[in-house]
Order: sequence, then structure tokens, then C-alpha cells
Amino acid sequence: MRAAAEFENARKRMEKDKSDFIKFANDAFVTDFLPIIDSLEMSEKYIKEAKDFKAVREGVDMIHLQIQKFLKDIGVERIKTAGERFDPHLHEAVETEESKDMADGLIVSELKPGYKLNGRLLRPASVRIVKRQV
Repeated sequence: MRAAAEFENARKRMEKDKSDFIKFANDAFVTDFLPIIDSLEMSEKYIKEAKDFKAVREGVDMIHLQIQKFLKDIGVERIKTAGERFDPHLHEAVETEESKDMADGLIVSELKPGYKLNGRLLRPASVRIVKRQV
């Protein structure tokens, strides 16, 4: 009876630990993301009073770099597109462009970026590809 009770207590403790892990799994993620939110809030205040739009643009560019660094640090990478060969595992062709000069299936432009998380596809890149004229 004692062994069964200990087993049941251990099972319940493991379930609680698992539940807590799931509940707080994003703790580090959110903590690392908070400085970006702070930057956005500061820029929002500054934009309302701004007279120097060059400084506003520089601020937005800095926040963009902050976001890119954050994503890179957690293992998110942007999928390469323009100038690459179309890969249906990474890209989604949403437009085509006819050309006599370029190779069939070459990506001409990116319409929406795609991303991978630690090598696993999160979202394919939406692209415009070449359809060779004959």
C-alpha cells in the first residue's frame, strides 16, 4: 500500500511539474522580448512629438535590428529568396514573371519573408518566380 501511495504521489508531483513547466516555458522568451517592447513604447512617444523624421527612421531601424538579433538568438532564421532557385519545401510561389533571359524557377522577389526555427520550417516565404518564355 505504501509503495502504491508513493508511486501515486510521485505521479502527481510529475504532473504538477509538467504543468508548471508548460505554464512558464515562455518565461525567458518574454523576458528577452521586453526590451523590444520598451523600445517600441519609447519610439511611440517620440513619434507623436517628432519634428526630425530622420531620427524617427533611425530609431525604427534600431528597433528592427533589435528584433532581428532577438530572433537570431532564439534560433529563428529568415529563408533566403531573391536570386535563389525555387524550393517548394521553403518557398510558396504566389506570382510568376515571364522572362526569356532568366532561368525557369529563379526567385525574382520576395513578397513575404519565410522563417525557420532551429532548422524547422515555421512559414514558407511567399515569392515571385520566373516562368521562362519559350
